[in-house]
Amino acid sequence: MEFKDYNHNVFLNCPFDDKYKELFYTAIFAVMDCGFSVRCALETTDASQVRIQKIYEQIASCRFGIHDLSRTQLDKKSQLPRFNMPLELGIFLGAKFLGDKKQREKVCLVFDEEPFRYQKYLSDIAGQDINSHHGEPSLMVREIRDWLAAFSNTSIPSGSVIWERYERFQKELKGMCKLDNHKVEELSYLDYISYTNKFVPNKSDILTTGLKTRWGKELEDPSLPHIREAIEGFKGGSNSLAILTKSGSGFTYMQTRGGKSTGFTLEYQEGSIYEHFECIDDDLMQDDVIDALQAYRNRDESWKTDFEWVKQEFI
Repeated sequence: MEFKDYNHNVFLNCPFDDKYKELFYTAIFAVMDCGFSVRCALETTDASQVRIQKIYEQIASCRFGIHDLSRTQLDKKSQLPRFNMPLELGIFLGAKFLGDKKQREKVCLVFDEEPFRYQKYLSDIAGQDINSHHGEPSLMVREIRDWLAAFSNTSIPSGSVIWERYERFQKELKGMCKLDNHKVEELSYLDYISYTNKFVPNKSDILTTGLKTRWGKELEDPSLPHIREAIEGFKGGSNSLAILTKSGSGFTYMQTRGGKSTGFTLEYQEGSIYEHFECIDDDLMQDDVIDALQAYRNRDESWKTDFEWVKQEFI
């Protein structure tokens, strides 16, 4: 049986509750930013398909598997442990050792909160290499990156770089959602995958891709990462100027100049030089400028109240 993208698919076996959500979203981003695809039980909601059969098919379609066994404590209501994650790990290992040649290529990364804790509740997998994330998302990112790097055909940035990109993505996700009338806290699994897919192909906010050269010209409809990358590239010299103009109106814009070491200015204009305003906030920081420009690009006028503005007088 052939499965599309088998060598790039990663089966994600972990809790889906609210307490785990940050680790869950972190794991998804790390996998996708490393150039791989995520499969998990949340991706389809076909009530006509038996859940365990769906899991069988997903596991069969993935060469890689990430399994988090950190939630084995007793449930407060039922006073029973949760066995879904150990069960799905068992299915994955069974497919590896009992399947055909392709299935025997499977490899997995197993997480728990603390080293060697698994020996108390799952002694049959003693001898397996278990990784510990200690409930820390940044540590989970580094572990996933280091593991997948061994199987990638391309160079993958360091774990700390991917973590910085994840933090940047979280900041920009709110703006991306606002454009689509979505709320971050209400995103479905497939929504989150879609937004991550939009972000991860653009590595220019960390890696050199020539964007800085293009920014010196006119960049039509810049994305949120483009805006951030441009401002972070400012050195404070005469060329450290960015103007974000509304389509069809050269007299309506927001602009900034400066650099992280020299400080920034921030101004906006509404259709005429007689409606030109300057931000007079003290200690205007790089992230403040980025937030303002990104909000402006999203037609989100929160920047008007987030900063203090003074109208410029022209004689």
